Amino acid sequence: MSALAIILTASLAQNVILVHYLGVWPLPVVLQSPRRAVFLSASITVALVWVSGVYWLIRRVVIVPLGVEVLETLVLTTILALSTLGAMRLGSQIAPFYRKRIMQTVPVILINTTVFVVSMGLARSVETYPQVLLGAVAAGAGLFFALVPLAAVRVHFERTQSPSSLLRGDVSVYLATAVMALAIQQIDVLLQRFLVPLY
Repeated sequence: MSALAIILTASLAQNVILVHYLGVWPLPVVLQSPRRAVFLSASITVALVWVSGVYWLIRRVVIVPLGVEVLETLVLTTILALSTLGAMRLGSQIAPFYRKRIMQTVPVILINTTVFVVSMGLARSVETYPQVLLGAVAAGAGLFFALVPLAAVRVHFERTQSPSSLLRGDVSVYLATAVMALAIQQIDVLLQRFLVPLY
């Protein structure tokens, strides 16, 4: 699979928010401002690269040669748990004044459906290590392209005097997500005719 195909597939054709609707549970909390959405997207991209890279290596070196594919989910869950603990400990040592915020933020970044599904899908679909890393970065870019506009929509509805209170807060996030998902569906259908799904 070419680099361009991986980028288009991971970021657009299989956008983790707009197409697969994964990682939706923290959306209302993290989309209170575009700045927070940018931070979350960048953080999850780093997590995707780390977890996908480590999992791909373990799968290629240990799981597949030993024929224990039944342990894939357990191995990936263990990587996520150890990465979360390590990131919390490292963050607390580097920035002790922000310890409470780090303890709240790191699990949201690492333990979510997006990181789990993308990492497992890339490990099964992509052949080389650079392609795995490229796919993880592209999936993170797709997350960015979904979360930042959604946060901007939420902020816009919060600041404008809308006649209906239904268009404010969490409802505006889900409505904007649905509209963006419908818009990207046509791109998705077109790209899937030419590209192989990754996950």
